[in-house]
Amino acid sequence: MNPIKFQPFPVLLTERLTLRALEDADLPALFQLKNDPKVSKYTSKTVHTSLDETQAFMDKILSGIEKNESVYWVIENKADSTFLGTICLWNMDLDEEMADVGYELLPAFWKQNYMSEALEVVMNYSYHVLRLKKLGAVTSADNIASIRLLERHHFTKNRELNDFDLTESGEKIPLIFYISKKGNAL
Repeated sequence: MNPIKFQPFPVLLTERLTLRALEDADLPALFQLKNDPKVSKYTSKTVHTSLDETQAFMDKILSGIEKNESVYWVIENKADSTFLGTICLWNMDLDEEMADVGYELLPAFWKQNYMSEALEVVMNYSYHVLRLKKLGAVTSADNIASIRLLERHHFTKNRELNDFDLTESGEKIPLIFYISKKGNAL
């Protein structure tokens, strides 16, 4: 398999969305995403409390893209350029022709099928442009919306992981690994 290259950056379009590169001007919106406790409940162990934390995260993301280790899209409303969330491919394994997908959406845009639309175009790009054969995704066992999203897009539960997400109260929530194979998905 040829090495993956993300330059020029792959802009993806759907009926309602533009998936584009992260830009410096996205810092406030990305901070809002990373600072939201509803979002971080399912996606990270810590809530960003400063723009500096989010800037450091952005720098790490941009470095990974520059090194062709990952690709990270801003999900933007095509009609008015509103920042809705993010979706990424990371943990690339070219020998296995596999990558993991991750995603976050601001709560104001939940339950509007935006993430379904974004995931579909990212899966299409992964299988048909990057020529990957498998996509993985990790989600918390209590993130019912994420589980439904993955299953709707033909991901199947592969296994429970020996790792946990921690809630603000310190409760351990098991993580589940889902996998989708090219022939099953599209």
